[in-house]
Formats: sequence, C-alpha cells, structure tokens
Amino acid sequence: MSEVIVPLWKRFALLFERENDVYKRSPKAVETKYVKAASALRRREYMSLRRGIESGLYSSDHDTLWAAGILSEILDKYKGVYRASMITAGALVRNMVGELFTERYYTPLVHLGLKPVAERLRKANEDFNAIYDERMQSNERASKKGGMADVRPLVDRAFREFVKVLESMHTSAVITGSGGAKPLQEIIDAIIASCRQLRLVYNRRTGRASRTDTPADALPTPTPAAAATLTYDHRAARALNRPKSGRSRYRPYAPEYVYL
Repeated sequence: MSEVIVPLWKRFALLFERENDVYKRSPKAVETKYVKAASALRRREYMSLRRGIESGLYSSDHDTLWAAGILSEILDKYKGVYRASMITAGALVRNMVGELFTERYYTPLVHLGLKPVAERLRKANEDFNAIYDERMQSNERASKKGGMADVRPLVDRAFREFVKVLESMHTSAVITGSGGAKPLQEIIDAIIASCRQLRLVYNRRTGRASRTDTPADALPTPTPAAAATLTYDHRAARALNRPKSGRSRYRPYAPEYVYL
C-alpha cells in the first residue's frame, strides 16, 4: 500500500511547501526597505556635496571662490539628481562623480575639502545599485514561483487525489478483511482530527459560531468497520477561502474534508 500512498502524499507535501513559500512572500520585496534607505543615504551625500560647493560661492577667499565656481558647473549640469527617480538618479550620480575626478574638477574638489564627500557619494550610489539589483532578482525568482492563484489549485487537486486513493484502499481493506485497514484508518482519523481542530481555531479567531464548534470529543468516533470515507466539502472550503476587504483572494487554509 505504501507504494501507492507515499508518492501521492509526497507530491501533495511538495506542492504545499511551494504554496507556503508563496503565501509567506510579502507583496513588497524584503529588499524594498533597504533600497529606500540606500536611496535616502545617497541623497544626503549628494546634498552634502552640493551645500559644500554652494557655501564656497559666498567665501571671501579668492581661491575658494574660484574652486566653487568651477565645481558649480557640475551642479548646473546635474541639478536634477535630487528630484530624479531612483534609477535615473543612479545614472546621474555615476556620471557626476566620474566627472568630479577628472582633471578639470579634481583640484577644486580637493581645495574645498570635498573629495571624501564625493567618495562617499560614489560608494552610496554603488551600494544602492547593488541592493536594487538584488531586489530585481528577488522579484524575478518570485514571479517564476507564481502566485496563490497558480499554486493553490494544484495543492487542492493533489490532496483530493491522495484522499480518493486513501478512501478506496481503506474500503477495499475493510471489505476483504486483508488486515491493512488499521493503518489506513489511523491516517484517516489523523486527517479528520486536523480538519476539526482547524475549523475550531478558525471559528474562534473570526468570532463565527457554527456547528463545527462542537468539541471533538462530542463528535462520533469513526470505526474501521464503518468503511470510513473522506468527502470534499465545497461549501466549507469556499467559506474558509472567502476573501476579506483588501486581502488576497486565497487564504492559507487546507480544503475542508468532513467525515461521513
């Protein structure tokens, strides 16, 4: 019997793990908050450089005024950095820092003491690009796994197939008296107990009262001689999966199987 049951169960278990991974995935990638933090740091470093150049324009020192005047060319050329989108700002900052270290602007940059600021700006931009690239890869991996609408029907179908075969084998074992009914009955009892407990927890959490709130010890206990069956309850499954306002259509609850 294990040659038939075990492969079906393994297939369901693998699909369920895939569904669990999809459900746990946040609508926003984990890297999003780090992307925003890296972008904010880059903007601060840019403003530090900008304010340093602008303050030099008000200096009474001739050399400082000259250096700030040269570097102001960079500010005019890349004045859209602060308000640009994250990706556009990354390209602008990369070009801007590259020009700051050219022969024309390097001496004024050093004279104003802004070389460390420019280096921090370059590093902040490189860090942002690395984190943003990781988020893109994460989104690509997530898209390949699919969403709940893709994986949930596969999980339900795999579980139904497992239950149908389990039911058929148990019924056959009871009728023929082959002695294999007991382990199958234990599996059936375990599934039924899990479903009952799930319904109780769900109803208590949502504040719903229903006939499924009946304590487990008050429900009839199945016996091997009763040729137990597991039947898919579509109405109960839809009740568990009913969407709430602002939430996903699919919810992480197993299909409802009731003992008949």
